[in-house]
Amino acid sequence: MAAVAMLTVATLAVHAGQPVPKKSTEPRPPAPATATAEKADTTLQRMEATPPERREELRAIAKTAAEQADRSIREMQLRVDASWARMTAESRRAALGWMSTLRTKRQRLGEQIARLDGRSNAALGEVKAGVVAAYREFTKALERTREQMQSKPPAPPAPARPVDDQEKTR
Repeated sequence: MAAVAMLTVATLAVHAGQPVPKKSTEPRPPAPATATAEKADTTLQRMEATPPERREELRAIAKTAAEQADRSIREMQLRVDASWARMTAESRRAALGWMSTLRTKRQRLGEQIARLDGRSNAALGEVKAGVVAAYREFTKALERTREQMQSKPPAPPAPARPVDDQEKTR
């Protein structure tokens, strides 16, 4: 939106014979990952605040958390897939490792959610703690993965090594 406004102002300035204003030096808004982290924090707080006796509400919150986790994994996988061709072998291995960690954490979250069924009310406190811990582990792994992907952009392929005259004659 700001780019459109700058373009409009620049166009009007050119037509009016005025100098074109310089680009704004204001800081950009935070990346969307912050909104996802805040949503995860809110979900975690809702899970922690729900008493174990309210099994259905706890299950609904946990199901929403699992759906958020699945969406996040899909988004991260799309990012990896989009940059795969530009990645070095080392970057590819790292990305595969990050995605594997996320899937493992998501699987553990699913296992903990499944434990909500068939438990007595007395045991639900322990199960709830397991669900909360599994979701917390997943969100931490997701944030680490996002940070690592931001700090380690895919490297371009290494340039071909020039062949010297001695190697040509061999």
